[in-house]
Amino acid sequence: LLVYEGDVNISRGIERFIKAVEHLPDGYRLVVIGTDAVYGLRAADGKVLWHRRLDSVAAVDGPPPVATPVNRLPNADVLLLDGGGTELLRISSDTGTARWRLRFEQPVLSPVIAGGTALVAEKSGKLHWLDLQKGTTSGFLQFPQPLPVAPAVDEKLGLVFQPADHSSIFVLSLNEKKAVGVIYLGHAPGTIGISPVVVHGYLLVAVNTGAKSATIYIL
Repeated sequence: LLVYEGDVNISRGIERFIKAVEHLPDGYRLVVIGTDAVYGLRAADGKVLWHRRLDSVAAVDGPPPVATPVNRLPNADVLLLDGGGTELLRISSDTGTARWRLRFEQPVLSPVIAGGTALVAEKSGKLHWLDLQKGTTSGFLQFPQPLPVAPAVDEKLGLVFQPADHSSIFVLSLNEKKAVGVIYLGHAPGTIGISPVVVHGYLLVAVNTGAKSATIYIL
């Protein structure tokens, strides 16, 4: 599955993307997400297979929403935010049909996939564990601070790294759903704007230090 994230009104960008992947087999799908609509295309030729209207989530603070594939199959289902950022849907990339819809009390950030589980962070300070097949939550952790971005996951170690709004990164057990440590980074409120990433066993965290500058911590 391929995901295009950009202005759907700028058709030239989509055309260039389609041209770059036009030799892929017919089974591949392309999901194009905008601020208020999502489209499913056949990657081989760009034919529109379906589209859905979405309640805008552009007003929700935090990183822009994305379409999150549930696995690496060419026609994988995708998770999408709806309802102004308070609803999560799993939809078929072949037909656009919703397999399930889950509503949260507060706006959430785009989920992170770890095997058959999705981790969904509420801006207000909750991190939910979600069963991808059933579309139900299996537990959550409440943090003493808001959560500015989605977590990073190291599946080999079974660890989740959740940045707090300031100062700390919480280290959690993926399977046991509990905190196992804290990394003190000392960042100021609002300075982490993108999720950290795990690369070859290292955790990379970008902290904004100015309008056009940032410091990357390698932990």
